Amino acid sequence: MPYQTEHAAWLKAPGKYASFRRENDKFGAGIHPIFGVTDAGKAELQAIRFDKGRFTVSQAQKWLREHQHEPMLFEPAASGSAKTSAALLCAETLLSPVGHETMQDGMPVKRFRKDLITEGVYRHPSAGWTLDVDEARMQRWIAAFRAMTNGGHQVPVPAGHSYDPRDGLGMVVDMEIERDSDGKAVLVAVMEMIGDEAISTAYRTRRVSISVNPEFVDGKGRNFGEVIEHVAVTGYPVVPGQQDFRAIAASLVSTDDGGETMDKPTLDKLQAMYGISEELTDENWLDKITEAQKALSEASAAAKTQASELKTKLDDMGKELEQAKQASGGTKPPEVSDEVQDVLAEAAEAKAASLVETGKITPAVKDKLCAALVGAAGKRNVFALSRHVSKTDASLANAVLDALKENDVVKLGEKTGLQVLQASTAQGDATEADAAEIKRRAESVSS
Repeated sequence: MPYQTEHAAWLKAPGKYASFRRENDKFGAGIHPIFGVTDAGKAELQAIRFDKGRFTVSQAQKWLREHQHEPMLFEPAASGSAKTSAALLCAETLLSPVGHETMQDGMPVKRFRKDLITEGVYRHPSAGWTLDVDEARMQRWIAAFRAMTNGGHQVPVPAGHSYDPRDGLGMVVDMEIERDSDGKAVLVAVMEMIGDEAISTAYRTRRVSISVNPEFVDGKGRNFGEVIEHVAVTGYPVVPGQQDFRAIAASLVSTDDGGETMDKPTLDKLQAMYGISEELTDENWLDKITEAQKALSEASAAAKTQASELKTKLDDMGKELEQAKQASGGTKPPEVSDEVQDVLAEAAEAKAASLVETGKITPAVKDKLCAALVGAAGKRNVFALSRHVSKTDASLANAVLDALKENDVVKLGEKTGLQVLQASTAQGDATEADAAEIKRRAESVSS
């Protein structure tokens, strides 16, 4: 769905990132980059937004060309006319409530617009958990909502966080993103309230609370990822500062109870967002997105497991370092010349590169290990590189790197292309013979 106030240039698919960070006006007035942050903590430019009040579509595209950005998808901002009409109607209905829009099986049905949550970090007052919500997360919720509804699921609106159908007041029929007066993204839902009591409850209670399921899998095994599973009407929401329910005409909502087809631009955008190679069609899009979401969930779980294992190993290394320092009794460590330090550093870096080539660690992990164990030229970690300084049987760097040879990394789909490039650049054009020679020299120096 296009943004109301911004043109969007998607540079990379968002599915590969664990979180996102927006920096307003970083590339100039009205030019806002969105950075995706990987599980390894690396930030990459994922998208660029252009304020439509400062840039036309052609001006934004010209800026992208001049700065050598080639977006995988460029999405112009939405037209403002339809939004203005809806906003005016909402303002009028706050002052003068409208009558029931439709009747279904003798029951009055009325539609409302309601803000659900504004981007920010929220903490539950009693349970203690936190929810970090940004615009990218809202977009994923909207995509999941549409996938669910097209797959035959509904997002109910119960009284309180209840799963009892007798507490049902209605259902969510649409979601979109608006912006508040501070420019923050606001997730808005269109809700269909059914019956006099449900409509009356919306006017009386006025507040809602979303229930987020981190991974919704339906009875057919389709994985929809993180979803908003229901929107509860409650007087005690976690999200403060909400507006009242705003009654609207049913004609302002584009959903169709008989089901809707996905147009090609939307399918193309979903294909790019999830990084799906096969073309999406009306017949296969739900299954393909379910498969992609399942793969992302599995990759994320595997990455978290690997990160936990590596953290344990690094913690053990830290304990060894502390024990070695205490064993030294505070005496001045022997001096190691710069030349010897560089030889030891080259040997450790070659060993780390070989771990990448054999798939034991990722390039990102290698970089972090080298930064901690080796250090930059002129600032070598002599304590970790030299067994004479650490007073251990083997250097701490070699001990850690040798231990990682036993690491069994889960394959996440990305293998030798990037890893081989990282390994070769770390050693220049070094051959296996060069690496062996460096290792031999290091062993002779440390012996």
